Amino acid sequence: MPASIVSEEELKKAQAHFSIYDRTGDGTISVNDIGNVIRSLNRNPLNSEIKKSIESFGKKTKITFPEFALLLSSLHDVQGNPEDFKNALKVFEKDVKGHMPLVELRRVLQNLGEKLESSEVDRVLSGISDDPEGNIDYLRFIDKITASQDLSL
Repeated sequence: MPASIVSEEELKKAQAHFSIYDRTGDGTISVNDIGNVIRSLNRNPLNSEIKKSIESFGKKTKITFPEFALLLSSLHDVQGNPEDFKNALKVFEKDVKGHMPLVELRRVLQNLGEKLESSEVDRVLSGISDDPEGNIDYLRFIDKITASQDLSL
């Protein structure tokens, strides 16, 4: 779903988040921080889309807030809903309905679809505990990750 024109409220929030990454106080951020700032705003473009955006700045290593705001308004969020995720993970159920091995979920997150780095997987799985057999309640996991993002990933 294309992102709509950024509202004034969203722009203020984006400016505040941008400022956090403006480490030198010169009104710019490193192009390497673009993805972090975008995700801190609960936006979820594909990694390939962020990479393409960074490449559009050529050899520039820093961007200004107006450049960032323009980039932000052009990105697309990856949409999904809890039922889609539940159906996708259902194939990994072992003995207990709604449960799957934690190591399998980690493998899925790192190797399928929009692949996550190990550190990103650690962050996504923080607060998720497995049972003595190494399984997790993936239904609860999906509810957790979709609740904080208004059903969009």
